[in-house]
Amino acid sequence: MVDKSLIHFLVFLIVLLLYCLYDRHQEAERIFKIAENQQTVISQQKKAIDSQSFYIKLLESKVYESYHQDVSPIH
Repeated sequence: MVDKSLIHFLVFLIVLLLYCLYDRHQEAERIFKIAENQQTVISQQKKAIDSQSFYIKLLESKVYESYHQDVSPIH
């Protein structure tokens, strides 16, 4: 009788261990997917920042050019 109880207990421990490993694996996959999504968003934000930086420099150069064209030196 002791042998069967011990076997049942060991089987229960093995099942519990497998469930814990499965649960950890699911959590790791969820975190990995979040990290992938964040990497995609970071890449898109970097492209947007680069585009905005280019546009700001373009506007600054246009303002600089228009300012220097409007101001005529006194002769």
